[in-house]
Amino acid sequence: MINDLLAMLGQAWPRLLLYPGGVCALVVLWLWLALHKQQALLRNTSQSAWLHCVPPLLLISLLPLRGAVELGQSLDLFVALCLAEWPLFRALASQTSLNERSLGQILQGYSLLIPSLLLLADLNNSFLLGAQTASPIVWKWDKLGLRWLAVLGWLLALFPLCKLGPFQDERSLSLAEQLRILAHLALISLPLLALLHDYVWLMPLVPIGLGLAVYAGERWLRSPGFWLITIKLVRGALWLGLAWLACQALLERAL
Repeated sequence: MINDLLAMLGQAWPRLLLYPGGVCALVVLWLWLALHKQQALLRNTSQSAWLHCVPPLLLISLLPLRGAVELGQSLDLFVALCLAEWPLFRALASQTSLNERSLGQILQGYSLLIPSLLLLADLNNSFLLGAQTASPIVWKWDKLGLRWLAVLGWLLALFPLCKLGPFQDERSLSLAEQLRILAHLALISLPLLALLHDYVWLMPLVPIGLGLAVYAGERWLRSPGFWLITIKLVRGALWLGLAWLACQALLERAL
């Protein structure tokens, strides 16, 4: 995995410096912090803390986006997830004990995130990020609905995973944790960008819309009961979607 990353980085200097990483990613980060009135994080974060921002920034730089320099290969979903989740892994490694509330939130988040990833991979017959942006020749309504369901599951998973809305604790999020949210939003955008394959001018609205949806959820959907019911319903729907695809695959092989 590390060798593949290094090989990709050798071809990715424009991505790292300009777009989609580098200057572009930092501008988006500033806008996100401004929306939350936390621009001071950019000034108050120490140099050592900036090092923990590198994996999420690296992920954003390597995304298969329109207009970016082409890469010889693509990251897969699990490597991308590891880069996005680096701030969480670091926080878990530095804690001597994990309280019950934090553990419950992580389990809630991953109980939505894992079936969402599996559903997207099944729909695209690949775990590669590049496959998530590929647009099929013909959209089937059942698979289109399942794609939206996977996006919804991933988006909802961010709230317990990243301690947003009713899951927020007294501690404010660090700069690396804010970048972690943006890295997830960038990943969630990929399957939606495939829907706009012929409408390039609309593509920037996808991450903007997802960011505003998260912001709205933080501000106005703060009822724990609402989230508990919604997470259970969406999680059940995700596993049903995976079962539906598995049944379809078995029937196709039988016929």
